[in-house]
Parts: sequence; C-alpha cells; structure tokens
Amino acid sequence: VGTQITLSLQAVPTCTKWNNDGHRRSSLVRREVTPSSAQPPRPAPQPYQKNDEAEGEKEKIRSTRGALFGKVKRARRVGELWSLVEELGPLRDEREYTIVISAWGRVRKPDMAIGLLSQMENQGLRPNVITYNAVISACEKGRQWGRACALLDEMPSRGLMPNVVTYSAAISA
Repeated sequence: VGTQITLSLQAVPTCTKWNNDGHRRSSLVRREVTPSSAQPPRPAPQPYQKNDEAEGEKEKIRSTRGALFGKVKRARRVGELWSLVEELGPLRDEREYTIVISAWGRVRKPDMAIGLLSQMENQGLRPNVITYNAVISACEKGRQWGRACALLDEMPSRGLMPNVVTYSAAISA
C-alpha cells in the first residue's frame, strides 16, 4: 500500500523592486509546497534551565539591581533618590556612577554629583566624557557656572575631549 503525497503550488513574494515612477512592486514566484505531514517535525523548543542555583541567585540580584537603576533614572525628588542610592549600596563601575551623577543633577544637587565624581576617582575608576557631561549638566541645573567651567577646563588635562553636549551644558550654566 503506497502513500500518496499531494503537492500544491503556492505564490510566494520573492523580492521587492521599484518602478521608474517610484512605486514599489513585488514579483511572485510559484513553488511546490509539500503538506506539513510530509515535512519532518521540528524539535520542540527546550525551556531555558539554569544549571546552577548560584547562577540563578546572581541573575536575580542583577535584575533587582537593574530595576533599582531604572528607578534611579526616573527619580525626580531628592528623598526618593537618596533612598534608592542607599538601597543600591556601593557603585561598581563608570556606568553606574554616571547614572547616579545624572540623577543628582536632575534633582538639582550638583554638590552630590561632584562628590560622586571624586569618589569615583578615589576608587580608581576613570570618568569618561559622558560622566563629565553629567556632572557639568548637574552644575548647570544647580546654577553653578563657575564649577561647570572648571570641570570643562580640566577635561583636556585628563585626556578627554569635550563634545557638543559638554559645550552646550557649559554654555547653559
């Protein structure tokens, strides 16, 4: 007893081209299509499993810390930001410092932003242009143009070239 497989033709768009008048047109090609029963079954996707319980805990901590940084980015009040920064604990890298410095600028606390810049350097982390932009912007929002200009002046001596954002924040201060 033989099995009979029926093939059908299906129109499939192959490519898109543009006419001389700027209109898009697709060309169609007819191809043979076998029924799904004749195709080999696809393997079922395997659910993601953690190999190690410790890895699961690390991931949980990372996602919690990431959620906290998301809240820091949205904080608009000093008290709210202060509690979030305390909950974060020690900052780990340049990116984390820059996020928190920017947040202190947003709530108009340039002294906190400048203090974090110093703390960052004391930990051996090297601020980048984005970090300086955040501190200068914090000075601008706190109406401390003298500090903003001093930070702008010190950038080249640290091997950092101010960019458009840097100059814009300094001019606005």
